[in-house]
Amino acid sequence: MSTLKFEIPDLPNLLEAIEGLNKKLSAYESAQQEGIWLDDAAVMTRLGISKSTLREWRDYYDLPFCQLGENRRYKPAEVDQWFSNFRKGNKQAVQIVNNALAKKAQKVA
Repeated sequence: MSTLKFEIPDLPNLLEAIEGLNKKLSAYESAQQEGIWLDDAAVMTRLGISKSTLREWRDYYDLPFCQLGENRRYKPAEVDQWFSNFRKGNKQAVQIVNNALAKKAQKVA
């Protein structure tokens, strides 16, 4: 009986990448549970949108936020829920979201 050996040349890097993703997921989940608030930059990164799109969504599409003076903060769970509903219920929103996601994909590529 012969034994097959499989070698994955980049296995250490792959395992490191998976570990990094697990850490990010854990941090995200604990932020959700601890009630951490996001700032504008964090929401823009989370949704892959520009500053002007964030402003438009806040002003015209009721993206939930809290403002104290010049500082705006967002609850991660509310942003995620709003974004999910926004994509489902608004044809114009679907186009805006698809454009934002396409731009984000171009930046990554």
